[in-house]
Amino acid sequence: MAWRIVITHLYESLDWVRAAVPNGTEVWVYHKGVAATRVVHDPSWRWVVVPNIGREAETVARHLFEEYHALAPLTAFLQGNPEHGGALSMLGAAMSTPNATGCGVLGAPILSAQADGCPHHCGLAIRATCERLRLPRCAAPFRFAAGGMFFVSRERARRLRREVYARITQQLRGEARYDR
Repeated sequence: MAWRIVITHLYESLDWVRAAVPNGTEVWVYHKGVAATRVVHDPSWRWVVVPNIGREAETVARHLFEEYHALAPLTAFLQGNPEHGGALSMLGAAMSTPNATGCGVLGAPILSAQADGCPHHCGLAIRATCERLRLPRCAAPFRFAAGGMFFVSRERARRLRREVYARITQQLRGEARYDR
């Protein structure tokens, strides 16, 4: 099964990628730092320079929206420094599982938050955002992996229409519209 690794990057060293990701795996780096400061570790990686807004969630929503019709069979979303709760060992296990499907977290522990984001992200209006975006199954507690790293299959990601990812991206970017 073909994998794509999507990394939200600011200024972190990406030396870990060579050790953690098998040769031939497609790697995308969404660089949120100054364009001139990026260091390309491998010419085969796809670098996308984007504004530093919306945290990792903006990168995930952006990628799922912009690549909706060209998603890899499996995509892992990671931070530039994915050391939270064993994310790299979890990624290795997932990538070595034949016929991996669905989705899974790449980090521990699994955290939960109430509609106001507490106790982990107090002030983050999770329920209001969820409702404004008209997302299905929007009820507390909201569960997420530490570091927000996960993998998802193309089929699972496409359970939501492309327009939903567009709305999420708009919300995270604070824009009235986001067209490709």
